[in-house]
Amino acid sequence: MKIRLFLLGFILSIPVLLRASSVVQVTFDVLVSSSQFIFEGHVTERRAEFDSNGKIYTYVTFEVEDVLKGTFGGRTLVLRYLGGTVGDTTLRISDLTLPETGEKGIYFVESLTRPQVHPLYGWDQGHFLVATSPTDQTERVFSRNRKPITGVTTLPGKASGLSTGTAMGVAVADASRSNEAMTVREFKQKVVELKSR
Repeated sequence: MKIRLFLLGFILSIPVLLRASSVVQVTFDVLVSSSQFIFEGHVTERRAEFDSNGKIYTYVTFEVEDVLKGTFGGRTLVLRYLGGTVGDTTLRISDLTLPETGEKGIYFVESLTRPQVHPLYGWDQGHFLVATSPTDQTERVFSRNRKPITGVTTLPGKASGLSTGTAMGVAVADASRSNEAMTVREFKQKVVELKSR
C-alpha cells in the first residue's frame, strides 16, 4: 500500500504537457496585410544557443534576394525561433518547423522588432518553399510541407478554426502535381497586388 501511494504521488508530481501548439488559421489576405516584412531568400546558416535564462533559441540566417513588403537595408537577415539543440539538450516546440539550411523560399515575417516563439506569421502558413521544376526548369512555389501551391484566392473576413499549415485561400495539390504549382513570379505578383490594397 505504501509503495502504491508513493508511486501515485511520484506520478502526480511529474509535470506532463498534453497540449500541442495551437495556431489560428488566417486568410491569405490577412497573412499579407499583417506581416511586417515579406521576402524571397534562402537559408545560409542555422545555429542554436542558450540565452541568459537557459532557454534554447535557434538563429536562422537568410540571404534576402527580393523584398515584397516592408523595408530592409541589408542582404542578410537573422530570425530567432524558440527551441533547438545545444549539445545533448533539446528544447522542442510542437508544430514548430525550422527552415532548413540551403532551402529557398518566400517568408512572411510577423515583426522584425518584437520577439516571437516563431517569427513567421501563422507559423507554417507564412513559410513557402521555392523549388525548380524538373520538367521545365521553372521556379515554383510549395507549402512548407512540400505541396504545390496551385492558386491564391482573396477572401474577405477572417478564417475560423485552427491552422492546418496552409492559409485559407491558398490552394494546394497533391505532390505528384508539382508542375502545376504557381511560378514564383505569379505568387509574388499576388502578394504585391494584395499589399497594394
